[in-house]
Amino acid sequence: MITHNKIVKLLEDISTNHYQLNGFGFGDVWEYLASSTPATPCLWGILGNTTREKNEVIMNYSLLVFDLVKSDESNEDEVLSDTQRIVFDILSILNSPLYSTQFILNPSNSMEDFTERFDSSVSGWKIDIQLRTTFDNDVCQIPFTGLPTIID
Repeated sequence: MITHNKIVKLLEDISTNHYQLNGFGFGDVWEYLASSTPATPCLWGILGNTTREKNEVIMNYSLLVFDLVKSDESNEDEVLSDTQRIVFDILSILNSPLYSTQFILNPSNSMEDFTERFDSSVSGWKIDIQLRTTFDNDVCQIPFTGLPTIID
């Protein structure tokens, strides 16, 4: 089963290797805003809820891809177009057969554009994704000394 740490590292590696992205972050968005020199275009990840259904674990994340917009907003459509294309690139990477033994990307994703978000002049896209992985329910893998007994 893939862990949250591995997913964050994978997203960071995607950001590092993508020629159009200059920044990466994960966590609350205020952390991006608190940065003295926020890099853009940026991929930002936010942890959502996790659900276990039978033999699957479903991990939800929100991904934001955004860039700076000029003060006269003359490049806003270009920023929205470029960041949307980057989101599609990220989806293609996450859907790669290379990762199919680790997780499956839910084939349906909700995307929402935004402008002037975070009290900043950035625009881009937010996409909600679900990564499905197996839950093997293997008691033998738990680091403990044994199952407790139930006393009547």
